[in-house]
Amino acid sequence: MNLNSRKCIVCGSLSSIEKYDKPTESIAGIGDINYHHKIRVCNDCGFVFASPLLDEKLILSYYETHSNYENPQFDGKRPQVELNQIHRYLDFVKSRFNQDFKGNAIDIGCATAYGLSMLKNDGWNVVGFDPSPKCVKLSKELYDVDVEQSFFDVNVLKKYQKFDLVIFCHVIEHLLHPDIIAKQLHEIIADDGIVYIEVPNLQKPDDTYCYFSFEHINYFTPTSLTNLMATNGFEVDSLKLFDNGPQISPYYPVIASTWKKSVKKAEIQNNFDEAISVIDQFQEMANDLTKKIQKIIDNVLSETRPERVALWGGEIHTSQLLSETSLGQHRLGCIFDNDPKKCGERLRDITILSFDGDADKLKKSIDTIIISSEASENIIFEQIKYVQDSGVKVIKLYSN
Repeated sequence: MNLNSRKCIVCGSLSSIEKYDKPTESIAGIGDINYHHKIRVCNDCGFVFASPLLDEKLILSYYETHSNYENPQFDGKRPQVELNQIHRYLDFVKSRFNQDFKGNAIDIGCATAYGLSMLKNDGWNVVGFDPSPKCVKLSKELYDVDVEQSFFDVNVLKKYQKFDLVIFCHVIEHLLHPDIIAKQLHEIIADDGIVYIEVPNLQKPDDTYCYFSFEHINYFTPTSLTNLMATNGFEVDSLKLFDNGPQISPYYPVIASTWKKSVKKAEIQNNFDEAISVIDQFQEMANDLTKKIQKIIDNVLSETRPERVALWGGEIHTSQLLSETSLGQHRLGCIFDNDPKKCGERLRDITILSFDGDADKLKKSIDTIIISSEASENIIFEQIKYVQDSGVKVIKLYSN
């Protein structure tokens, strides 16, 4: 497996220190790769990033073919916790314009384009970009929003009128070169346009088992996000911190911000000490959380043979769970997932299956289902709790 090292995308430094290692040894859609997601801190500016990484083409292919934002369990529609987040950022964004303003907007990584549909209903001209062909199809079917199947491509974007609003909502933490994209934004954004960016807040990773996950390769504090944008010709227009919680997705704290073009000389603020302190605290918390999860797993395995235990969820959380707990040492019955793209694939020789909903049939081979999701644990539980009436236990790891 080829891994590619990265330099700091904020200050360009090649000097960084490794602070955390998150094993993710098997990924649905990629395979058994013995990958370790190593988190580094730039010695010169304190930016936190993952390096070395899998090949960029492999990562881009993963997002194109294994999008997690199609919501097949809801026929493509977003759950209410996600709608809450979308309406909040739309209120935030629209407050930056005059009340009657109707402009051109683009959402990069728009998923099924619910947010764009709200802007369209308000009279905006909208377009979306998303790598998932399923999301492109659903955007048109559900909301009549045109979405291009693409990653950010400045040459394609030039065919549109300049944008008054560019949205990156939980996107740039996934991108290999957000610095290059920030530079290219000047070519497609109106002179008085704004860029909306929402990212996880590294200052408060909280009790989040998968915070340092394979899919996230950049980790921002308000300082490091400001450094990134300032070095690429933008200044902060507004910035808010939200702690979120169980009624909004993502449930972990985030930075919500708008940015405008600037000719000011960038002055990088060093974020090193804060970054080191946060990661040290997170590692201590994560170790404690893993021990708690392992106790729950031990209780399950003391009552049930491993081959009669199923996990629900074929995502990165399950990959990490199999790498960091004793579950990876057993041949489990199966992994269930609502996403048809994952069905038939394997994680550590455990087959990912769809569930046909027949609880009595399930009971013949499975005694216990462990929900392997932090963000969607309660949503999944509500979907499958009825199987308990047939004697199949459903185990939560976080709100057990």
